Amino acid sequence: MRYEEVVTALPPGQAHALEEARRLAEVDSTPLWCVGGTLRDLMLGRAPADLDLVVEGDAVGFAARLASRLRGRLRARHVRFGTAVVLAADVYIDLAMARSERYPRPGALPQVLPAAIDADLARRDFTVNAIALGVAGPRAGEWLDPHGGETDLRARVLRVLHEASFRDDPTRAWRAARYVARLGVRLEPRTRARLAASVGLQAALSPARLHDELSLLLRETCWRGATRVAERWGLFEAAVPGWRLPRRLPRLPADPAARWCALLVDAPATLAERVVLRCGLARREAAAATAVANVRRALDALPDGARPSLVARALDAAPTAAVRALAPLDARAAAYLRRWHRARAPLRAEDLDALGVPASPERAALVTALRYAWIDGEASTREEAMRLARQILHGVQR
Repeated sequence: MRYEEVVTALPPGQAHALEEARRLAEVDSTPLWCVGGTLRDLMLGRAPADLDLVVEGDAVGFAARLASRLRGRLRARHVRFGTAVVLAADVYIDLAMARSERYPRPGALPQVLPAAIDADLARRDFTVNAIALGVAGPRAGEWLDPHGGETDLRARVLRVLHEASFRDDPTRAWRAARYVARLGVRLEPRTRARLAASVGLQAALSPARLHDELSLLLRETCWRGATRVAERWGLFEAAVPGWRLPRRLPRLPADPAARWCALLVDAPATLAERVVLRCGLARREAAAATAVANVRRALDALPDGARPSLVARALDAAPTAAVRALAPLDARAAAYLRRWHRARAPLRAEDLDALGVPASPERAALVTALRYAWIDGEASTREEAMRLARQILHGVQR
């Protein structure tokens, strides 16, 4: 691809950001490259999710200057790896220092050194990401595809660059699952064999790295397909022994906590707790993931035709993400979210004051009782709610 073709094919915001980066690099005499996923997606006829740039030199400093030029902000900086993210308007720009890498042991973070673009492409994960287009500098306009990524992309093949790729970085197996589902590619036979031989190395990943990869997978539009691919390759079992996914994965909105719950909806409590620890789940994710199976059992224990208030009582204390994960699997959970989740009896604070109920546990209990009566259709108007409130209070006082 030529530079002009890339600028024309990019969405307007990304095209503007790339042009500004080119101008800045020319002022600074900085060798700048457009690389990887941006070019891969354009060749597939897709709009890239972000703009991937590589700087031969100080990428973090360049990112700070670019953020200022675009009136954006520097969202993340990792000086150790020479990477940074710039957010400008609706454009996500991923900048990295051209580097070489050495892995001290499987699953460890790499040791990095500044390098030229050719070495940077050689250390990448798959051939379809090891492509670059010169944007500024002595090699501006040059197209680099030293490992045959364009050919593999046309053939819809995913190929690692070297034999030790999955051994060096086992997270690449999760990335491969995402690409297979998202890009409609298949693993090249030797890549498949190398991945299969490295599955056990998932145990070497830190909780933080495992969490990052699974979170990326769960943010995919095609997360269910990517999850099934990873399951078929044995990645979940390798990450947490005994982790079996449910037979059905529901369609869910882009709520990571709900999608974590979907992976654990049938899991015993002990397994859910192991997953939470092994994958380093954040507090909200952890609370929902450890609760979802118990919430499902509570719903299953309700009698057929149970009143709506019984369903609400079973779900009121549950994390919302757990209920969201259950809603596509259970009509009662779906009805709860749609109609009862935030339902309140039609009474105002002054109505409760008029009844002589001060702010107290008694008042909270009355509000809850009226809520359940409203859900069951027994207090659908303010007058009915007031009458029922008086009956409840009279019964309490007796």
